[in-house]
Formats: sequence, structure tokens, C-alpha cells
Amino acid sequence: MSASRTEWQKSRPQQFTFQPDGLPDVTAGAPSVVMGAPISLTRALTQYRADATVLSIGNDRQTLTLSAAIGGSTRGLIGHNGVSWLDLDQYGQFPVKVATFTSATTVRLAEPLPHDPGPGAGTLSWNLWYADFIAGEVGAAVARAVPWSVTWTQDQGADAPTRERMSDGLIAIVTRVFDTGLTHETLLHHLPYSAEQVPDRQSSFQPQIDLGLTRLKRWISARLRAAGNFVDQVAGEQFAEVHALLTEHFIIKAQILVGYTREGNPIDEAKDEFEVCMSDICWVDANGDGVVDDGETGINKAALPGNSAGALWMESGYTAPTWDPTR
Repeated sequence: MSASRTEWQKSRPQQFTFQPDGLPDVTAGAPSVVMGAPISLTRALTQYRADATVLSIGNDRQTLTLSAAIGGSTRGLIGHNGVSWLDLDQYGQFPVKVATFTSATTVRLAEPLPHDPGPGAGTLSWNLWYADFIAGEVGAAVARAVPWSVTWTQDQGADAPTRERMSDGLIAIVTRVFDTGLTHETLLHHLPYSAEQVPDRQSSFQPQIDLGLTRLKRWISARLRAAGNFVDQVAGEQFAEVHALLTEHFIIKAQILVGYTREGNPIDEAKDEFEVCMSDICWVDANGDGVVDDGETGINKAALPGNSAGALWMESGYTAPTWDPTR
């Protein structure tokens, strides 16, 4: 799970994903996720793909030869879905990412292994597990702190004892998931010459977009919390410019670490744009009728932050009426 709280839209089917920070012992059985109230269900997790046997590793320490095709299509098992553990017994356990399949039995990793892998025989284990929940199980009620926990057994190597682990966190079930609409393509409107600077282990700037979104949500939450309001009650599209500038900050920060020199810092511009957005907030209109109805998203209108002048989600062609604080 990501560091920020995952948001699920209410009354919609959802998928819980789990990425443990160690190699699970699959011989101990599949782990299960326990979801707290109001979901109150326990569900076994499914590994994205069964483990694959590795016969050898090329001299580049980056190309793996599998004993057999892993079965089915390999599409969807690369990039952010290609996070895996490579277990080479006494030569070590390595967190790796599958960049591509050059054939049904040949895997290329995103980066070379850090040291000599020895004979190269071992196991490649996809480190993503999931469980599906139907709309009725997610429910129609807003619940911003649904606890989850996964108990699992860590494989520390054949000659070391297994270790019992528990991972946990919170899921927010909301009316509308906060989303600014920023994508890799729209980000390049801000950074038009950066397409060739995507890190080798990535297929896009999506990881940096995710970092920017996490930072943005923390900024908004810090302003709304005192008034008893929440990030998911705010229409995310109005913060697209702030999100882009924060993402640019993370990209430049990484480039500076590898020797690039850049003038200025877009985070200062992001802070200025954020203040503009917070001075005139658009709230979520859940049913799309052009008005934030009483009780629709539960915003505390008596304690709006700053001098917010609006409580409307603007629809195309819709003219906002004068803000009435008594509504």
C-alpha cells in the first residue's frame, strides 16, 4: 500500500492491493486481508502471478532466463506491476522490478543486480497481492478510517527461521476520490522537453505525479482539518496547476541528485498557486445538479477556511450564483 491513505469511491467495486516489504513464504499459505467496519470482511489475497524458476542470469546482471513460460500473457506484469523478489538462495534476496519480457522465458530487469549473482539459479516472485470487493461490500456510506490488516509469513532464507509479520493501514471510503486530472501527458505541457528524461526504471513520470498528489493532499488536509472538513469533499480539478508544480519539484529534486543544475524551485510557485486555490474553493457536487446540496458531502459550511467564497462544483456552462453563507 502507498504511504498516503488509499481512497475508495463508495458504492463501487474496488480492488485491495498489497505489496509486502519482504519475501512472503508462499508455502505457509496465501495471506488474507482483514477489513474493519463497516466492511467487516476477511478475504484471501491472490498473487498476481505464481513464482517463476530462474535458470540463469546474464553477464549484464539484468537479464533472467526462466525455466519455462510463466503461463498466460505477460502483459500487465511489467513496470509498476513488475515489482518482485529475486531469491538466489545464498547469493541473496533482491527487490527487483521487471521492465520487459523479451521472450516468453526471458526477463529484463529495470536495473542490474548490485553484485555478482553467482550461478543465477533461483526464484522470481511477483510481489503484488490483491483481493476484489464488490460494490455491495464496499457499501454506500462514507467512512474515512476503515482499518485493514494483513498477517503474513516472511521467508528469510532456507537456513533462517521464518518471521511472522503484520502490515496494516487505513482506507477512506468517500463520495468522490480526490483527483486533479494530472497525467504524464498533461504534465509535459509544463515540462515540454522532459519526455526523454523519464528515469530508466519507469515508463512515465507517474511515480512523481503520485508523490506530488500525496504532498498536495497533505497541504489541503492541514487547512481543512480545523474546520472539520476533508480532502475528498473538495473538487480536485481546481488544484491541477499546484499538482503539476509539485510534481515538477520532485522531478527536479531527483535530477539535482544526479548532477543536473537548475535555477529556481517550482515549489515556491506551487505555494503561491495553492493560496489562490484555497481562497475560493470549489466543493464536490455529488449528484451533478450544479448545487452542493445540504448533507450531500457533509461539508461544515459554518467553518469554511479563510475567506472561501464558493461552495459549488462548477459544471460546464453553469453560472454560479452569489455565495450565500446560510445555505
